This record gives sequence, C-alpha cells and structure tokens, in this order.
Amino acid sequence: MTEMTEIPIQQLIDQLGAPLADVQQEAQRALASQGQAAIAPLVRALGNPRREVRVGAMLTLGSMGATAALPALQLLADNDPDVSLRPVALRAISDLAHPKAGRDLKIFLIRKLGDDDHFVRALACRALGRIADSDARKALNLALEDSESWVRDAARQALVLARAHGAARQEGDTDNESMALVRAPSAEVAAQLRGLLSLDVKVQRLAIERLGAIGDDAALHVAPLLYHDVKSTRRAAIETLGSMASALSANHLLDLLADDALEDDLRATTLHTLAHSPLTGEALEGAARPDLKHPDRYVRAAATVCALHGGSHGRALALKTIIDDEDEWVHVTGFQALQDVASAEDRQHRRLLVEALARVVDPVAQGHLLLALRRIFVPPQQGDPSFEGSLRYFLDSKHDLVREAALLLSIETTLDSNPMLMARVREALREDPRRGAMVAASLARVAREDDEGSLDVLAKLLRDPEDGPENRTQRDAARGLMRIGTEAALELLIACANECGEGTCPICKVLETQPAEAELRATREEGQSWRLVVQPRCSACQVPLVWTDTKVHEELRCPNCQVEYVLGSGQRPIAVDKAPFGLCLCCKRKRLLVRGGRDQTLVCPETKEVHIRPHDTPHQIHLLCDLPLGACACCAERQPLIKVDEKVLCRRTRREHLPDAHGFSLPAPAVGVTTDIDAINEALLGGTLDIGQSGVPLRPRASADEAPASEGEDDTP
Repeated sequence: MTEMTEIPIQQLIDQLGAPLADVQQEAQRALASQGQAAIAPLVRALGNPRREVRVGAMLTLGSMGATAALPALQLLADNDPDVSLRPVALRAISDLAHPKAGRDLKIFLIRKLGDDDHFVRALACRALGRIADSDARKALNLALEDSESWVRDAARQALVLARAHGAARQEGDTDNESMALVRAPSAEVAAQLRGLLSLDVKVQRLAIERLGAIGDDAALHVAPLLYHDVKSTRRAAIETLGSMASALSANHLLDLLADDALEDDLRATTLHTLAHSPLTGEALEGAARPDLKHPDRYVRAAATVCALHGGSHGRALALKTIIDDEDEWVHVTGFQALQDVASAEDRQHRRLLVEALARVVDPVAQGHLLLALRRIFVPPQQGDPSFEGSLRYFLDSKHDLVREAALLLSIETTLDSNPMLMARVREALREDPRRGAMVAASLARVAREDDEGSLDVLAKLLRDPEDGPENRTQRDAARGLMRIGTEAALELLIACANECGEGTCPICKVLETQPAEAELRATREEGQSWRLVVQPRCSACQVPLVWTDTKVHEELRCPNCQVEYVLGSGQRPIAVDKAPFGLCLCCKRKRLLVRGGRDQTLVCPETKEVHIRPHDTPHQIHLLCDLPLGACACCAERQPLIKVDEKVLCRRTRREHLPDAHGFSLPAPAVGVTTDIDAINEALLGGTLDIGQSGVPLRPRASADEAPASEGEDDTP
C-alpha cells in the first residue's frame, strides 16, 4: 500500500473531505509532515467549496503552527459563508497564537470576547492565553466577569497559561517565536517519553510519575502520544496528562474526547482523569454531557463522575442520569463519586436525592448514597427533607454497610430529641452490641446542648461491657455527654469517673478537656474525687465572675463591667439589681433574701436572720437586730419603728406601738373595731388597692384574742 507521505499534497487535501474519519485524520497527519511545502496549498484549500475540506485545512494549519495562515483564518472566522465553521477557524487561530503575535491579531481576539457565541468567546480566551502579554492578561481578567461560566473557566485557564509563559520570558527564553509551545523537549523529558513508549508496565509507571512531576513543560510533548498507534501508550499519555493536573494538560484531554474514533475504554479513562483536573463548572459538564447516554456502561459511569465534579448544574444532570440509568455499575460508581464530592451546597438537589433513595436497589450503591447524604445534611438545618420513612427500610437491610449508614444518618439528621429514634437505636444495640462504637462515635459528633433524648443511650454506652481494649465506645460516649453539658450529664460522668478511680481512664481524660470557661464543669484536687462546680459568668460580657474581698463582704463581680452578682438557686448568678427581695447583710458572701414562714418577713436562708426593708427606701436593707426600736407589728412585711414626738410609730403606717416585755407592739384594739387605716394598709400590702381608692374590709378584722380565719376563707378587703 502506498505510504501517505508519498501521496501528492493536492490529493491529500482532497482526502480531508473523505467520508471516513480515519482517512481524514491520516490525511491531516500526512499534510503536517510535509511542513512548509503544504502551507500554501492548505491556505488555498480554505476557500474550497466542500465544508469538510475547509475544516480539515483549518485544523491542519493550526496543528502545523503555520502562522502565515493567520490573516486567511481571521477572514474566515468573520466571514465564512458556513456560520458553523467560524468557530473552527477561531480554534485554528487559538492554536497559532503566540507571544510575538501582532497587534492586529490581539485586537481581533479582544473583539471576539464580545461575540454573541460563548464558544467563540472561550476560544478567544484560549488564544489570548497563548499570547500572554500584558494586554492579553488585561483582556482575560475582564473575561473573568463574563456572564457564562464556560467563558469564565476558559479565561481562568488561559491566565494560568499566560503566567507560565510570563515566567518563561523572565528566564530569558524569548528567542523562539512560540517559546514553550514549540521548543524541543529536554533530555529528561525525552528520556521519560521513551519510557511511555515502553511495553514494560513498571518502566511506563515510572515515566508517568516523573513526567507528571515535570508538569506543563512536558505536556506539549506528551500530547502527541494521545494518538499513538499502541493503545497502552495512549492510555499512559492520558494518565500522564491527568497527573499534571493543569489547565494545559486538561485541554489536551478535552481535544481527545472530541475524537469520535476514541475507544470506549480510553474514553472512560479520559473522563475519569478529567474529573480530577482543574477544570470546573460548565467545562466539565460540557465534557461529560455527550457521553451520559453512551451505549457503554463504563463510559456512562465515567461521564457521571465527570459531571458530578462539574459544580451545581453538572451535579443535577449527573444525579438525574444515575437515577434514570438501569445499570447497577452506573449506580455504584456514580454514588461513590457523589460520596467523595458531596457538600452542604447539594441541599438544593434534595428532590433528586430523595428520589434516588426510593429508586436505587443495589445495596452497595445504597450504602454510598446514604453516606453521601450524611455529608450533605449533617449538621441538619430547618427545611431539610425528612428521611425517617425511607430510613426505616434501610435500617432493616440485610447488608451491614446499608444498616450502619442508615442508622448514622438517622442519628445525625434529627434536629430534636426523638424518642422513636432513640428507641430504634436501643433496639439496634440490642440486636448487635458491636454497633455501640459506631453509635457512640456518631453521638459524640452531633449531640447538642440539653439533648436529653440521647442521655440514656449514652449512659448505657458509657458502661458498655462490649467496649474494646482501647475503650473507644466509653470515650466517645463521654464526649457525647460532655457536648450535652447538662448537670445530669456531667454528674453521670463524675460518678463513673469516681467509680473508675484511675486518673488515666477515658472518662477522666474527657473531663480534663473541659474548657476552663465552662459554666458547669467537673474539677478535682490532687488525690481527691471529681465534683461538679459552677463557674458563674457575666450575662453581658460572658466572662467569668470573680470574688472581691471588701473586708466587710466578699462580692461577686464581673471584672469588665463591675456589675455585682449573687449566687441563686443551683449556683446560678443573678445580677444584684435583679434580686427580688435584696441581699442579706449577715453572711460574708451575700445571699438572696427569701420570704420566711407564712408571713412576708425577709430572712437569710443560711442564718435565718430577719432583715427589714423600708417601704420608701427598699435598697437600704437593715438587720432586725441593728434597728434601735425594732420592727413594727402592723405590716405584713415588717417596717422599721421610728420615734416621733416621744411616740414610737411604724415608719409606713404611722401607727403607734407601745412598749412591752419584748420591745414594742400594737395596743390591743376593741373587739370588732377596725379603722379605715387598717383596711387601707392591708389592701395596699395585698395588692388589691391602688392610690385614689379607699374602703373597709368586707368584715371586721379579727382581734388578737379571736381565732384566725379558717383555711380557705377569703379575707381580701
């Protein structure tokens, strides 16, 4: 058979329009090998009436680096009668663009950034990235604001390439017109390229690793091997470009996907490689979309993986494809990839995810999907879908992976304590105590403050006899209780730690990790047992309160705002100005006064000392024992007695008190007589009378000699 290089150039040009893609590609390669002699005929072929010939001529001129063809290609990019060929001409121009391109070409490309076709704008970005001068970079920075993400991605990739060329120029490599685009490979690159051609797998793997480390300097020399005759070499070239993880190497792989003759297994490999490339968004989605309906299941699976890495829109497309595909391999591969890339942003695809739960039947795929849902919906948020009904089915699965993933998802996506869920967790623990470690680890991550629903489960796991030698279940259960942080949870931890008696037990280690600023915390002195203490905090500043000795008293104050506090019930701090009855004067550390007995007398709960609070100056509290005349006997909340004109009167009611054996008391009134002032005073103290009202009680006030009203009788005036 005649070698292609021996065929006349014009005949090769005619073969560019052959109906078989293989013949077209062979003709392009043969013309490129002709070098300078083929350029003029190819430029003339740009005016050939046959569409396929013009396409082949454009692409061949671009691959040859025939910059002399740029004016003709620019003309076609603007005026080719077949509008669909104008982007092809621009593609060839982008292949020919170089750092020493003329001003006219730069103006032409910058003008194309305003074209209505976003594919044209993306190609213009690619070409400007190869020019890489300051004007090109400025234009690319503007393209980063393009309305189409495809164009923005192309601009970002072009800027990466432009920076690489800029670095090359700084190193003094300015002699070659195309710089790094056409320079010969270094000795190291050439040696590793020979390694890629080797049939020895070990040699080939070593070459892939070393070329990947070299990066873009080797990419342009590896790319031609994508079309090598030996399949193993083509696969090695794909893996090498993928290991470089650069925009330049990714673009070569995109070009390879456009080859309809690419074998299915290499197409799948290329798609998997692109999924982990720097390409994002519409670039990856665009690469994957044509193969989502490919007849080969491995190609479809690889395309879904690629689309899943392509951002939000690509993820929605991939999820729908996976759900609608009936092949289990696509389900397994797709949901495994989703598990790797899923994030909280995928909540927007909740409808598709819930549908997937209902339709996927392969247990391995179900396990990957459930684990992906954990990454998306943990921690839970208001508005998340309820998985409770779906998860009941998976909790009864025969496959351990599915059951455990469903149990974890159930625990970690509940916003409120759920008795039914905790009952299911306890049932799961009874069925298989080995699940305790898994449940404890999960609750250690998601238990919330005051989550009493998890308390009894964690309490059981804290004393789990099935725990291994590393005590992981006990440690994680302790962490979960610490996250709950209630007094009951901490007291349980303290009790278990004291029972253990060893300072190195997991519970003790968890207790030692408590932050010093925690309001409720466990502490112990050296050689002593653990105990619960309250660390009071300022309600405004949220800093720990400190005791200040004023010689007379110790005051609990905020070191920042100096607000004084007093410890109330449960050692909770209360601001002094919010104390309902004031503070005692008898204790070194002040205490809240409380009502004593059945009357309204104020007493200290510690010493039982009676305190008197004047009605007109309620903040000036006095000890009863410090009042020279004592307190009255006429008011429910006793008031100080004062001396007026040699008479001893109640400070509030002005009723006269007479001396007796115990101090002063009211004179005994006549039987059945009650004055208006008695009724008014009692009504005022009882809160049933306001200023401006007056009256008498519904019945006379009982005398001191009469029996008090029976319990339940209403004596309100």
